[in-house]
Amino acid sequence: MSQHSNKKFDKNSVTDLEKELLKKSIFTSIKKLKAKKRLKYFTTSAAAVIVMALGVGLYLKLQSKTSEISNFVKSTDVKSIENTNNVKLIIANDKNVKIDGENTSISYSKTGSKVNIGNSQTLTQDTNNQNTTKYNTLVVPFGKRSSLTLADGSKVWLNSGSKFVYPVNFSKESNRVVYLVEGEAAFDVAHNPKKPFIMMTENQEIEVLGTVFNVSNYSDDTNNFVVLKSGSVQVSYPEKHNSILNQKKKIIIKPGQMANINKATKLVTAKRVNTDHYFSWKDGVLILDNSNLNYITKKLSRYYNIAITIDDEQLKKQTFSGHLDLKDAVEKVIETIIEAGTAENLNYKITNNNLILTNKTH
Repeated sequence: MSQHSNKKFDKNSVTDLEKELLKKSIFTSIKKLKAKKRLKYFTTSAAAVIVMALGVGLYLKLQSKTSEISNFVKSTDVKSIENTNNVKLIIANDKNVKIDGENTSISYSKTGSKVNIGNSQTLTQDTNNQNTTKYNTLVVPFGKRSSLTLADGSKVWLNSGSKFVYPVNFSKESNRVVYLVEGEAAFDVAHNPKKPFIMMTENQEIEVLGTVFNVSNYSDDTNNFVVLKSGSVQVSYPEKHNSILNQKKKIIIKPGQMANINKATKLVTAKRVNTDHYFSWKDGVLILDNSNLNYITKKLSRYYNIAITIDDEQLKKQTFSGHLDLKDAVEKVIETIIEAGTAENLNYKITNNNLILTNKTH
């Protein structure tokens, strides 16, 4: 029978070589454990970075398109283009085309290479350069209106005193981005869920998929507004005191609502409105609901391209409700307001293309 030793373990009996091997074994185990933890952390972090990169990529792609058209508007100084007596279309190579008529219509082929003006004129332009987006500009002076069919089939109606910039076509990979530099426009956007339609002004971005809405962006108005008739619209606008990363606030409006932005304070409010009042100008009708004379004359001045002056402060506050047929002469429209009885002290005279409204009692 063998006998077992009862001696205690003597650490001094372990050789230096054995100590070194034991030390290496312990350190190897620790390294493997740390490597596993690092791999798990790296995998999680990498996934987060990939998701973030995709989001940033999409954001930068959109920003690239909106910045591109904004840069075009600034570099060509569209806002300073002088109004003439005719609608002006500026196509490739800065070619200016004057279009006669109070209500003009323009339509583009799918490639944007052919431009039909009314039923009698067709223009061609080069759209082969794939590296840069080509833009056209439509300038509608006061006293004129124009309708436009874009290359994607979207329809735009431009009111008097409007300046509008848009791509000659919409490339496969990009969003559809247009820019209302000045004035008022109504849109009926062709539905395309893969390519949102973005309508820009200096103070806001309006993103839609397929919808009907109206935008007002006159420089002499204190407010810009968007009125939605159908579909869905997201309105983005800059915060007054926050320029970091060009951050913007967003508001979504529903059919029958107006988003109103104060250009000075950047305050945005939303309310329900009668949308017919904001689209009737397309048909040559101005619908008013307890509107004051100061507001009415500003609308008429743009539509008829005539200066209108109210020489009495009390008259400016008088209100009118009803329909004004803008196909009538401006004198007839003023007489309609007088005959309605709500502005019974109103009188007018025309001097050197200036219509002056006076108070009969003075």
